[in-house]
Amino acid sequence: MNLRSWLSRGTLILMLYGGLVTLWIARFVARVDPGAAVEAGLVIVTCIAAALAAVYTAWLFHQARGRVLWMRPTLTFELLAHAVTAGSALLVLLAGPLELEPASVGVLRIVLVGSLVTQLGLGLLCEGRFAPTGRVEEYRRAHRLVTHGPYARRHWRIGIGAGVVLPLLILTLSSAQPVWAVAATLALVGIYVEQDILVRAGQVLPIS
Repeated sequence: MNLRSWLSRGTLILMLYGGLVTLWIARFVARVDPGAAVEAGLVIVTCIAAALAAVYTAWLFHQARGRVLWMRPTLTFELLAHAVTAGSALLVLLAGPLELEPASVGVLRIVLVGSLVTQLGLGLLCEGRFAPTGRVEEYRRAHRLVTHGPYARRHWRIGIGAGVVLPLLILTLSSAQPVWAVAATLALVGIYVEQDILVRAGQVLPIS
């Protein structure tokens, strides 16, 4: 195993995260109370593993030197924001089956709003301004494929408009939990579209 490659490191991270999730499931099924201190430690370790599992792809993509769009330094933060959005959105959708308290759903709403605002900020203010060192022009060409090229309509209308702006408006203007579920669904669709565009647009420009 080549531990200098994020392909190998990512495998270990996913194994660790999968093991921790399995441990949590087993704990709830067996109704074991490990004690406050042990549980707090497990929460911290699991959160760290979850964050690493969410963002290691950015470091893996960064090793693909021929794909300049994937080398932007903000990609790690984008993937982390996407992970928080996806997690909070899914929990909002499952609030009924999980029998979550209204107060807990309210907290999830705040987290979802915060992650969507972060996505919007990274997408509009940062994404086109942080080119890899020495590859500014190449990066601009790749980035324009997303903002003004063949992927622009999906990016602006679905990824940003329907996937970020519209959910933000719904979550801030409505106090009805069923309506929040609509916003959560739109947010998940937006993440899917943006991730699909990232992978596809990153491979369009020839590397030779």
